[in-house]
Amino acid sequence: SGCVYAILSHGERGLYLSDQVTEIESNALNEHRDITTIVLPQSGNLVEVDTKLFENSSIDHVLCYSKTQYDAVKKQATEGVTVSLLAKTDNGFTYFMDDDGVVLTQAPATLTEFKGDELGADLPITAIGDRAFAQCADLVWGTIPETTTVIGAQAFENCTALQGVLIAGSGSMT
Repeated sequence: SGCVYAILSHGERGLYLSDQVTEIESNALNEHRDITTIVLPQSGNLVEVDTKLFENSSIDHVLCYSKTQYDAVKKQATEGVTVSLLAKTDNGFTYFMDDDGVVLTQAPATLTEFKGDELGADLPITAIGDRAFAQCADLVWGTIPETTTVIGAQAFENCTALQGVLIAGSGSMT
C-alpha cells in the first residue's frame, strides 16, 4: 500500500504527495514541525488521513486536486486547518482562492515568459506560492503583477534560464 509512515528528512514547508500515496499515518509528521502544508496527489486520488494527523503536526493547510479529496479532508481537518480546492486554467496554471485573493501554486513546465496576467482579469494574482515556477527550467523572464504582495519560498527554484524578474508593485512584499 502507499502509506506514509514517517518522513525521514525534509527541510521544506510543503509536503507534496505522489500519486502512489493512499494514506498518511497519524504520527508520520510528528518530528517535522517545519511542514505546514500538504499537497495531495495531482491524480485526485483519495488519501486517507485522520484527525490525529492534524493534532500531532503543524499542518495548517491542505491543497486538494479533486472534490473527492477536498470533501474527505474537510471532514477530518481540525480547527485552524484550511482545506483548499485547486483549480487549473486552460493554459496550465494551477491556483486556489483564499480570503486574500488568488494564490498561484504552479505554472506549466513549458513556460518561458510570465506576464502576470495569465489567469485573466477576473483572477488577479495576490500571492505566488512556494515553488510555483520550480518546474519551469526554460523560464527566461517574469513580471510580478501589482496585485501580488507575497512570493513564496523557492518560487523560482530550478529556473536555470531565468534572466530577470520585474516586480510591478510599489507596495510592500513578503
